Amino acid sequence: MQRKYSCIDLKAILLLVPVKRLFLPAIAILLLIALIPKFINISGEQAKPIEWLKMPGLAVDIDISMDGTAWIAAPDGHVKTWDGRQWQDLGGDAMRIAAGPGGNSWIISPDNRIFRRADKRWIEMPGRATDIAVGASGAVWMIGTDRQAGGFGVFKWGETDWVAEDMAALRIAVGPKGNPWVVNDQNQIYRLTQMAWKQAPEAATDIAIAANGVSWIIGPPGSPDGDGPVSAWGGKGWVRHDGALAGIATDARSYPWGVNGRNEIFADSRSAALKR
Repeated sequence: MQRKYSCIDLKAILLLVPVKRLFLPAIAILLLIALIPKFINISGEQAKPIEWLKMPGLAVDIDISMDGTAWIAAPDGHVKTWDGRQWQDLGGDAMRIAAGPGGNSWIISPDNRIFRRADKRWIEMPGRATDIAVGASGAVWMIGTDRQAGGFGVFKWGETDWVAEDMAALRIAVGPKGNPWVVNDQNQIYRLTQMAWKQAPEAATDIAIAANGVSWIIGPPGSPDGDGPVSAWGGKGWVRHDGALAGIATDARSYPWGVNGRNEIFADSRSAALKR
């Protein structure tokens, strides 16, 4: 039987059509708004407390490789890796260290020579440096020994030699896509973005970048032993965390490690590199 609609029924149907068309999009928009805080790390949010674990041994520099291995340069220059229980000595003579992917680590000796780890031995590379960093992509950047305004010249490894950048700094770190962040002798922070160096807010004396892209800095010292506050980039600004260090490193998941002015080693107790 064919149903007949009255004039009132037709008006009701016409009124419901736009409501149905708008209902689902409206719900989707409300859900998206509700999820925004989960995707955006607001700089003013309360930082999660770090439970710092004091590690055995001493170090003048530290870094964590992509596979979760902690590397240190000890005060006597020896390079060591953490095996989950103790530090394993790999020899070498380092004052700065950069732990690259696949064990491709680089060091700088006290006389500024550059060495790369390959086939369980240290191979000397061209150039002279004062700091060095390797990103998750394998990109290698260093700070040379040629004094310039802001520190020393910044260079990128170009497979056979170093390529100079129009920047000078004292400390360097490399992001997961190969873009560097630097800290100059005025404690200013710069990052290379779309072929241009852009200044980031705040001041720092050291910097590190996790494989997930989160940057960590040590602020200017607030104590006689040279230790400064620890902060992480929160998307719109730096989020202050517990602790004070002289040097900073981070594992792939952005759990920090560091050394203080007395060369003591500390690690975030949540870091998987502890169980390596």
